[in-house]
Parts: sequence; structure tokens; C-alpha cells
Amino acid sequence: MDTTVSKWRDKYPLKNGVELKFNRVLDDVFSTWSHVAVMRALYDSRQGVTGRETARISGMNHRSCLKALTELENLAIVRRQRGGRDHLFSLNRKHVLVERGVLPILGLEREFPKTLFVFLKKHLGKHVDSLIVFGSVARREETAESDLDLCLVVRKDSLKSSARDAAHEIAASVLEQFGAKLSPLLLSRPEFAARAKRGLPPVKQIIEDGLVIAGTSIRGLTVGKS
Repeated sequence: MDTTVSKWRDKYPLKNGVELKFNRVLDDVFSTWSHVAVMRALYDSRQGVTGRETARISGMNHRSCLKALTELENLAIVRRQRGGRDHLFSLNRKHVLVERGVLPILGLEREFPKTLFVFLKKHLGKHVDSLIVFGSVARREETAESDLDLCLVVRKDSLKSSARDAAHEIAASVLEQFGAKLSPLLLSRPEFAARAKRGLPPVKQIIEDGLVIAGTSIRGLTVGKS
């Protein structure tokens, strides 16, 4: 260890197990899924969240959550407020990495789907009566191998080709900018309504979990209203 750093540590001992680290610190901050999950769980709270509530929000068991919180506390990324039966945890918003890195990137992650949907609406909305995301992305169950299932509903069959061409034209940009592989489904309004009435796939699934990002609502498509 550098003698200057060693003398500094002797003069100003670190408290509460905080680890002094400046180089490659992101290796530790983002070292595990659990670290990201607890930082995401604490993103909205300034007052602090209990360990059990953090575990619930992040989808972890209590022990794994406390381990991640403690590791991030040791890096000064997370603060622990002791007192009473439960400790409260919050992001250390005064930490430079939290202020300039963690918070912006978590905010960007939260807005990521909306940004994609705005892009799709801008480029495809004028070609369709309704633009619907469905499947694993709509259910928030997607994996790295999932396609972005997109239903393009047009007024009549003759308009399918222009909508299909528009989807193909932006497919490369969607993959490059958002990492998503478009899987477009073209249906006319009469086709959508007929499949809905008979409970046929994939319209049955679209009715159950589809997200309309432009145009007519799913109910409007099934009852023939705008």
C-alpha cells in the first residue's frame, strides 16, 4: 500500500466497516445482480426502507438482501440508519458515484421501455389503427432471447403492406438502439375482431396482456369503435 494512503488511514480511520476504494470501484458496486436489485429498490426513497421491505421490492430472500445491503454500505453507496426494531437503508445520494452514475442510470433504465415505445409510435403510429406490444415484453417476463412482439392493426387488408414495410424499415434501428428484435404481426381490424370473438391466438393473448402504445384501444378493436 502507498505510504501516503497508509498514513491517511492511520490518521482518519474508516468507520462502520467502510472500505476505501477508488480504482475499479464499479467492479464491486455492480458485482452481482443483488447489488443492482437493492439499489433499484432504494431508488425512490429518501427516508429509507427497511431490510425486509427492500427484500420484498427487489424479489430476494431477506438474508441475501441484507448481505447485498451490507456490502454496498461498506462501499459507502448505501446508508444505514440504526434505531428501533428495524434499520432503514437508503442510497447515499451525496456519494459522487451515486449522484452522477447510479441514480442517472437507474432513471434511464426506468424510462427505457417508454423511450422505445415513443420511438415505435413515432415511426409506425401513422401507418396503423392500433399499435400493440404483447407477449413476454408486455408481461415483463422477457429474456435475452425474447423477440419484441408487436401487433400492427390496420383498417383493411390493402394497408398491410405499407405497415409491414415501415416495420421492416426500422427493425435494424430498433436492434441497434434498443437491443430488441422486432417480430411484427399484421392484422386488419376485421381479422382482429373475428379472432377476438372466437378466442383465437394470438389475439386472445393480446387481449389479456397487450399494451397499446398508439391508436385504438383493445376494447375499441373488439367492439368496432375508434
